[in-house]
This record gives sequence, C-alpha cells and structure tokens, in this order.
Amino acid sequence: MKLLAILATATTLIPWGETQPYETYYATLKAQCPMKRLEWLAPSILQEELLLYPISGEARRRMETGWRTRCPEHGFDSGCGNAVAMHVLIEEGQFSSFVSGLCRSYRACAEVALCERRSPAPAR
Repeated sequence: MKLLAILATATTLIPWGETQPYETYYATLKAQCPMKRLEWLAPSILQEELLLYPISGEARRRMETGWRTRCPEHGFDSGCGNAVAMHVLIEEGQFSSFVSGLCRSYRACAEVALCERRSPAPAR
C-alpha cells in the first residue's frame, strides 16, 4: 500500500504523463534487491543519486533539456525531474547499473523515507 502511495505521489508531478520510468525503477529494484525496500527512498534522495550518477555530457544535456521542456514549472526538483533523469538512463542502457549502485549503497529502508546508507569505504 505504501508503494502505491509513493507511486501516486511521484506520478502526480509528471505533467507529461510518463510513468514508465517509475514502473521500470520499481521493477528493477524488486528484481535486484527486493528485501531492502529501496522503493521507499525519498524522492529527494533519489534525485541526489540521479544527479551524482556519472553519465556522458550528451546524456546530461538531454536530461537538462527534458527538465526544461517536460517539467517547466518544476525543473529537476520534482517527481517529473526524476522521471526525466531515469528515462535518459534507460535510453542510455545504464539504468540497471544505476539501480545496482543503489542496492550496494543502501543497507535497507525501515519505512518510507527512512533508509540507511552504507558508510563509504575508508580511503587507503
């Protein structure tokens, strides 16, 4: 039930009606690390992870164009912006790798927006 509430909240901020990136996100999380409940990551945390994910300059430009054209009232700071970024990663064939990184980076979520990030490895 909580997942439905998250999906409903995220997709209401997508004026262009593109829910496929979120559906792919939830399905990929379920396939790669279902016990961690990472679908409960807060949209702002997902946003941060998407911004930090290394992609080509061309892909980054496509994201920025998408934010301006598909999310003019919200920019990147919304479920719409996350959907645009995920859409670009899917097109680039990097989405599975992105989700794998999330699975490695987080221990688990105890509830919505309460997720424990793993400590970074000590520098050597």
